[in-house]
Amino acid sequence: MAPPCSPRPRERSSKDSQRGRVVFAPAADDLAGVAAAAAAGFRHAVDVEIPGAELSLLVAEPEWVTSVDVDRERVPGT
Repeated sequence: MAPPCSPRPRERSSKDSQRGRVVFAPAADDLAGVAAAAAAGFRHAVDVEIPGAELSLLVAEPEWVTSVDVDRERVPGT
């Protein structure tokens, strides 16, 4: 039997800031979980239904993702 793994601390690198997003999926009716995630910097993205549950997908994204212009009607360079 293999020995249990113990998590090792990982040094943060500049690559960490290049990661896209973290997703958290509490039950849609878990208002305390949604509020806690919002307080931690997550934003609501969408509610989804899967067999047996309705979930609220919340995402935390680095500033370089959220600062991008998402206006689909605007053509870059015009």
